Formats: sequence, C-alpha cells, structure tokens
Amino acid sequence: SAERGGENGSPIYPTRQEFLRYWNELQNSPRVDVRVFPQTSVLVLDGVPSAWIRNLYSIQTTLQVLKVYKAAVFRLPQFLFPVPRHNESVASAGPKKRNNVFYPKLSHLRLDHCCLGELTGLAGSLSRLPGVEYLSLQHNQIRDEKTALGGLRGSSVKLVRLDLRYNLLSSLPRA
Repeated sequence: SAERGGENGSPIYPTRQEFLRYWNELQNSPRVDVRVFPQTSVLVLDGVPSAWIRNLYSIQTTLQVLKVYKAAVFRLPQFLFPVPRHNESVASAGPKKRNNVFYPKLSHLRLDHCCLGELTGLAGSLSRLPGVEYLSLQHNQIRDEKTALGGLRGSSVKLVRLDLRYNLLSSLPRA
C-alpha cells in the first residue's frame, strides 16, 4: 500500500494479502475499463460478460463496429446507455447525446449468442442507434416479432441487413 513507502525511492510492493485479493478479483470479476482506449473504432468482446465492461459510453463518439459474442447481456439498455451512479452527475457519467442519438458512427452491431430475448430491452435500444446499417442477432432467445423488429419500426434506423438466424422465431409475418 502507498502508506508504507519505500526507502531511497525503492518500489512499493503490495503485501501478499493485497496481491491475493487483487488476483482473486482479477480472476473472478475483472473489470475492463474502455476509457483506456479512447479512440477505439472497432471493439470485439468475445466471451466477456457485459457486467465486466465499464464506461462503454466513453467511446461512443468514435465507435463504428461493436461485436459482442457469447456474453449474457440481460439488460441491453444498461450496457449501451448507462445511467449515472448515485455519486456521479449526469454530465460526467452518462453518454453525451444529441437528440437522443447515441453512438453516432456505429454502423455495425453484432450481438450474437448474448441471451437476448423479450425481457432484455432489445426493441427500445435499437431505436436509439440510428446509424446502424448491419445488425446481427444470431443465436439468441428472440421469440417474438415485436422484440426483433419493434425498435426499428417508426425510427430513423438505416438498417440494410438484419440477421436473426438461429433464434426461436417461427415467422415474421409483417417483416
């Protein structure tokens, strides 16, 4: 810890207990702070639980491609559009938005094998991403047409391709 201090400018090492606590946290619940990569335009998260991702909104002005594979995303709005914690102001914690538009450069969004379904907030989230041209929702739990297309109807989304393969849909009669 910093209180111990090293002699003659020598490095300060954590105690064994501090190191083991850090190692355990890193192994069981690591945090990936996206602020470390401020100019990221392509982000691929393969097998990384959404709960481990922090500050995704910090790259929302540069992000063009977001690919999330094999991650249980139970609350898509909280993942993409976080709300400030009780001790943060809206200006410092939340994403900067203009006319309710988030991720203005995001054109490709893949959320494959993410356990997305009727209760994950998928439909409402899509309408807030108008720049998305390619959307892949393969291998999820989508059963209902309203979940699959609800956020796209009546919105300004520029979708060119929608991939819903390997979901639980039987048909899309009003597609």
